[in-house]
Amino acid sequence: MPWRYVRHLPRIRLLTWGMAGERLRSIYGVEWSADHEHRFRRTVRMVRLWQGLCPGPIRRRHGRRQRIRRATRLRRTAVTDPHTNGRNDR
Repeated sequence: MPWRYVRHLPRIRLLTWGMAGERLRSIYGVEWSADHEHRFRRTVRMVRLWQGLCPGPIRRRHGRRQRIRRATRLRRTAVTDPHTNGRNDR
């Protein structure tokens, strides 16, 4: 993996296990201390703050790309097969 992703893995792991809940953590045998809980809550607060300060077009950038790809795919399907009426049943 590229370093730009690897450096975020500990934070992603913390968020994943924090959102998993106590029962799932106990099933998998994950040790979860008060320090982990504090770091999890602090990270969630920082993500919320970042999302609140980040401009909307930047937050929705990935979604816009997906919508454009989906629309392009539907247009291509509608042009090549007029009987599908623009639906993509694959």
